[in-house]
Amino acid sequence: MLIKLLEEKIKNSEINEAISIIEELGASRSIESAPLLIKLLYETDNANLRNSIALALSDFGNADAVVHLINVIKDPKTKGQRGTLLFALESFECSPYTKLFIDLFQESGFETSRQAYILLENISEKLQDEEKDRFKKKIQLILTDLEEKTDLLIQLLESIEK
Repeated sequence: MLIKLLEEKIKNSEINEAISIIEELGASRSIESAPLLIKLLYETDNANLRNSIALALSDFGNADAVVHLINVIKDPKTKGQRGTLLFALESFECSPYTKLFIDLFQESGFETSRQAYILLENISEKLQDEEKDRFKKKIQLILTDLEEKTDLLIQLLESIEK
């Protein structure tokens, strides 16, 4: 019943009503709605709707949602709006996506970088030694880059103050 109603609300562009239904589906762990939610996750350009879907999929606890959330996070249309999508991944095993999270931590805005940090922190405990070494090297490269940028900014500041 709710699935049909959700489809109707989406069709009629009644986004707030659709979000309420999605929240209800997530709270009731209505796993039978997952195929429609995944379809909508890919199709929607509405960040609020996409975030509600991501949270509902997370509430289901179905690990199959991870690959779909990752695909949407990688999609350029979600740039600047990935924080909640990353938050939805917190309860899942995401160690295969360490590199993506490092990149998001380094290159993204505040919310996204903080959520990427949380995921990286969770992952770091589960990595094998070889993976930890790669992770450490990547972090060292980021630190080196930041040091160089900091030095340049200090030099620029000094030249402006002259």
